[in-house]
Amino acid sequence: MKKLLNAGTVLGIIGLGAWLWGREVGWVTTLDQATIPVAITGALHRAYPNAAAVVWTKEGAEYEAEFADGQTRWKTWIMLNPAGQITETERQIPPAQLPGPVRQRLATHHAGYQLSEAAVLVRGGDTLYEAELARAGRAHDLYLRADGTEVLHPETGD
Repeated sequence: MKKLLNAGTVLGIIGLGAWLWGREVGWVTTLDQATIPVAITGALHRAYPNAAAVVWTKEGAEYEAEFADGQTRWKTWIMLNPAGQITETERQIPPAQLPGPVRQRLATHHAGYQLSEAAVLVRGGDTLYEAELARAGRAHDLYLRADGTEVLHPETGD
């Protein structure tokens, strides 16, 4: 337990450092609600009228909203372009809600890994499932189609 806690702490520090570095070099900028264009906030509230506790960031030209959808305890993230069009949606789901072929792929090809988080990612009309896997204090994300086929990271191609 102590090793896992220490590994989690280290990963948290690394994640925080990466986020701060990303802010410093301009990749990610946390924004005040008052600075968000009306087209962007309007698009969020039309698509998610129950959005609460919204945290805004900016990645390049796009705006990202992280929020609770007001209907579940799971978080949702959306990316919006400057015109207010949603270009990507990511929603946390309970790992048990992953499609059967995805769960089967994880069980057979990633045995020994702990599935800690899951999400549904919709981008450009393509739906992917994200599984956060951890083993021996190391975590990584895996992206899969509904049929269980693994794919590269949708943004980086890794």
